[in-house]
Amino acid sequence: FRDEVIKSFYGHVRKLVRHKEAAHVLEECFAVYANSKQKWNLVAEFYGREFAVFKSIDGPKSLDAVLATTPQKRETAMDSLKSTVTPLLEKGTVQYSIVHRALLDYIRFADPSERQQVIETMRELVVEILHTRDGAHAAMLCLLYGSVKDRKAMLKAFKPYLQRICCEEYGYAVLVEALDCIDDTVFVNKAVLQDVCGMMSELLADQYGRRIPLFVLGGRNPHYVGSDALQVLADNDKVKALTSKKDASVRRKELTAFVSDSMTEWAAANTTKAIFDPLPSQAVNEILLRAHGDKSAAWQRVLDLVRMDVAQLGADHVLISPIANRVVTNCILAEHSVPKSADSTLPALPESNPKFGSEVLDALVDSEQLVPAACAGAFPVRALLESPVTGERAKQLLRPHKSSIEAVMKEASKKRIFEAILNIL
Repeated sequence: FRDEVIKSFYGHVRKLVRHKEAAHVLEECFAVYANSKQKWNLVAEFYGREFAVFKSIDGPKSLDAVLATTPQKRETAMDSLKSTVTPLLEKGTVQYSIVHRALLDYIRFADPSERQQVIETMRELVVEILHTRDGAHAAMLCLLYGSVKDRKAMLKAFKPYLQRICCEEYGYAVLVEALDCIDDTVFVNKAVLQDVCGMMSELLADQYGRRIPLFVLGGRNPHYVGSDALQVLADNDKVKALTSKKDASVRRKELTAFVSDSMTEWAAANTTKAIFDPLPSQAVNEILLRAHGDKSAAWQRVLDLVRMDVAQLGADHVLISPIANRVVTNCILAEHSVPKSADSTLPALPESNPKFGSEVLDALVDSEQLVPAACAGAFPVRALLESPVTGERAKQLLRPHKSSIEAVMKEASKKRIFEAILNIL
């Protein structure tokens, strides 16, 4: 029965989308009930009368597929799209996902002059299309292709809704694109980052909101940015090379300077608990490694946890917890080597960073927890032993206790970390 209802829309989509009440029904049908083929049959009517009349069961399901096999249809499809999209933009009725698909295809395939006209028309309306995958993708392209004036108008339109956009499943990616392609970082700070800093605690506690400040520090890291957004960013790099002149590492360094104070304040207040939580611990990690300025307060919270009794806390100790020990290990490694990253544009770590490994070893020695940590199979102990900075000292301190580590290993169910420590000794 549902299929018959959806079929009843065929041939009438362009008319219905302009009707105030009928558009809501069409949107419900398209966004909620239609499968991928039915969605194509509905949206394809925007591309010309031929698509409205002939519905193929096994035919293409996207404009990309159509133009790949019949490129001669491009001009007709663009003319039809323009005649449909333009009245909707003029009326400001762009809130429907079926319209977002049409806008995305038009921006992707239109000639540069026609694309620019659409971007100029919709720059005040972009904020209304960020809640869907296609709408967010279209908005990212508007930022990418838009002029300086267009980009500034779009960011100003975002400002009243910034927290909501940051925390939307798809909306956050548009802000990521803005941070990735706009050269005027001073304006980006005023339009976006100042407000982001003002709600840092709320954003870092949100599944999507956290991705904005973490993108500033950690770049195109798949742990922080969704795969869809990463793919769009990668696809956009060729255009970005033509529309953005500033070196990517310089841009990121400038943006990092704007958010660092707020992020280090958050870390100083929250590290003691956040380091044990999967998502917040990633923020602690990036702040300690990449934020600018004085991070001693946040790092001291970590060292206080390192000094705690390993035998008493067991798996809840910062060196043993599978979540927290990763942060400590990464910091130890960062003292002597560049952290691995999927983003080659990340600048070098700040020279003002603490001497992570050396200070962890000092804290363990002062609190007499180095041997208990080794006997507990702590991964950061292995990192200390392998470090060219702390390795020799750590070996000298642990070699007299090699037999104790061997005794513990015999009773342990997981022996690999003990074997690694003993092999180094």
